[in-house]
Amino acid sequence: MATDGTVTAQQLAEAQAKFKQDGFAIISDVIDAEKVQQVLNRLWKAKEESEKRGDPTYLGRIDPNESNIRVFYLDPIFRELIQHPVAVQMVQAALGQQEFLISNFTANIARPG
Repeated sequence: MATDGTVTAQQLAEAQAKFKQDGFAIISDVIDAEKVQQVLNRLWKAKEESEKRGDPTYLGRIDPNESNIRVFYLDPIFRELIQHPVAVQMVQAALGQQEFLISNFTANIARPG
């Protein structure tokens, strides 16, 4: 990672090549640990809010077990994640085009079991 906290062009190119080859890539330190904890906290809060509204977080017809948790109404912090410049550049590289549309964005917490 560059000293200013951004991903370098070389790191991005390597991640894009890894994704093309293997179907996944891990780019370390794109967001800091404090932001990660904030996102996790908001995810669990969104799960609780869904359940309070009566929205199911487990769908027996498609989920393998009750350890799989679905959250359909996400906190706005998740918009920040899907708009992160590194995420956008990775999607553009994967699709081979600059413009794309995200039509569905939910969370699926896959836990052990």
